[in-house]
Amino acid sequence: MQTYIDSLSKLLLESGLRDSKQEDEVRKVARVKTLTVLSRLDDKRKRILLQFLHEATLISQDNPIIDLQGIDLSGSDLSGSNLSGDKLADTNLSGAKLNKACLMGTNLAFANLSGAEMREALLLVGQLTIEL
Repeated sequence: MQTYIDSLSKLLLESGLRDSKQEDEVRKVARVKTLTVLSRLDDKRKRILLQFLHEATLISQDNPIIDLQGIDLSGSDLSGSNLSGDKLADTNLSGAKLNKACLMGTNLAFANLSGAEMREALLLVGQLTIEL
């Protein structure tokens, strides 16, 4: 994971990731790196990585630099995470533990939350679409 953080830091500082446009290659590289590393991490490291992305404002719904749409976070333990204002639309959070997570203003449109635990989570959700 340290290699990923170093690599992303380099993209931010040397390749202009933060100022890039949606269609720029640097964003595509950052997304692929992120999806690859997330698929290999255990729950604790997934939580740490998502917190890094949140604090670096790389997944904010106002201007998501790294698009997490369609990512599989099923069964992940994200308890206590601060994901406020982030874009997690169309993510798979089925069976995830989101206990005491801060989801204020989080975009969860079309996210799969089936079987997710959300005890004591802060849920002033920015966008939530539920299919029945």
